[in-house]
Amino acid sequence: TTLFRSHPPPTLESPQLTTPQLRASDFQNFDYIFCMDSSNLRNTKRVNKSPSGSKAKVLLFGEYNGASRAEEVEDPYYDGQDGFEKAYEQALRFSRNFLEEVRESQGELKN
Repeated sequence: TTLFRSHPPPTLESPQLTTPQLRASDFQNFDYIFCMDSSNLRNTKRVNKSPSGSKAKVLLFGEYNGASRAEEVEDPYYDGQDGFEKAYEQALRFSRNFLEEVRESQGELKN
């Protein structure tokens, strides 16, 4: 949430669609770092100089798709409005599944 407050998400009307660059310290500051596709996952892992000492779990966001095999989010810019709608649907579904898993694990900790 700290990152969200300091860098609110861009909108399509934003003059620049940029995001902060991933830093080595992010692997200690965050619990999860989600990647949208396998290329992004490889690049993210390259930034992490000491994976064994990291707090963050680095994984494909699509691991929370509700199926046994991870799903990649395709770049929506190449498929017009349909691409953006599909990426939105995936992000919404993955987010709900992730949050459900977090809620369940927190419930297990309390019991």
